Parts: sequence; structure tokens; C-alpha cells
Amino acid sequence: KLVGSSRQFPLEQMDAYTRLLTHTGSRLLYERLNVRGSQLRVQNTGCFLGKPVLIVTGSEDLEHPRHVDEEVATWLSAQGAASQFVWFPDQGIDGNGHMMMMERNSDQIADLILEWLDQHSMRGMVASS
Repeated sequence: KLVGSSRQFPLEQMDAYTRLLTHTGSRLLYERLNVRGSQLRVQNTGCFLGKPVLIVTGSEDLEHPRHVDEEVATWLSAQGAASQFVWFPDQGIDGNGHMMMMERNSDQIADLILEWLDQHSMRGMVASS
């Protein structure tokens, strides 16, 4: 599920990767499925005002279809965030699933993210966190 139909994930490393996976806690599963209304809700959207947010999505990510992540970016913008949605194929980056930073072209993805951080003067903030 995390790898999906990625054409960039090094399948020869799948056994090593799956050995590193751990149990997903029941609370997280309940939140994801909104069991008994347990899904997280943002009470105060003022925290988004003026905050830069980058959402990146790969073409083969089963967990994050393009239309859903675009809607998240649109919602964040409506709350006052300076959000930007990047669909990798529009940038010439194709075939990535959910585990993009473990995939063969992760350097290209990291470069895109670092460039965005530089443009939004956030690299120093991330490094000092």
C-alpha cells in the first residue's frame, strides 16, 4: 500500500524495507477511519495565516490522490496559508508513490523541496528546529 504502483521504489529492497515496518497503533487507525468521530479537527484556523505550506504528490501514491491533495491546498489557502500544491508529473517527475524519499529519484524531489524552502526563506527555520 505504501509503495503502491510506484515505478521509482527499489523493489529489490522491499524485504529490507518491510522488516523495518512496525505496528500501526489503534488510535491512528481510528482517527484515519473517523471511528466515533475521532478524526482530528482544526479548531483554530488562525494558525495558518501567512504560513507557507508545500504539498507534494506523486502520480502513483495510493494514499494521496491528486484531487484530494489539491483540495487540501485549496482549503489551507482559504484559511490564509500561502499554500502551494505540486503534482510531480507537472514538474517532469513521474512514477512516485507514497515513499518518495526512499525512491530512486529522491534527490530530484529533495532538490525541488529545498528550492521551495529557499524561495520561502524557511530552510534556516527547518535546520534550527
